[in-house]
Amino acid sequence: HFAFQNQIVAKHDVLVSGYVVCLECDETFSAEQVNALVANLKAKTEKPVAVHLAPGVGGFKRDINYYKGADFIYLQIGDHLHGNFTADPEKAVAMLREAMKLGVPVVANEYSAVSEMPVARALGDLLCANGAVGTGNGRNVVECGQRPTKRPWYKIFVPD
Repeated sequence: HFAFQNQIVAKHDVLVSGYVVCLECDETFSAEQVNALVANLKAKTEKPVAVHLAPGVGGFKRDINYYKGADFIYLQIGDHLHGNFTADPEKAVAMLREAMKLGVPVVANEYSAVSEMPVARALGDLLCANGAVGTGNGRNVVECGQRPTKRPWYKIFVPD
């Protein structure tokens, strides 16, 4: 995994804005292994590094140690594997707030199986209004904790 990460950073770092060490990390790796993957990436790039776990704060193990060293948490809110295709708004906000207490910026994601649905967009807006720094699917609002940039994202690596 380290060799793969190192190769990706060496070849593509200029093209990406950040990294996620793995998806549903807690299904494959221990917290210590994920921490090592985060540390390896952070030693190779200046870009932010995030962790994504199974649904819930700390994933299915409820182990917040998985987030050590991460710059962002990609918080999977919905549990579409068990038929919950769109998260309950009250539970989604509660989960977001719980994750935000960890002091790491939270990107809310996987709260709806279909991003274009009005209910998904409304939930994304609600999560932004409650402190998410970004969303992984569905929202209407433009601003969601992003820092303003002086140029459009597609010109960041292109000289003026």
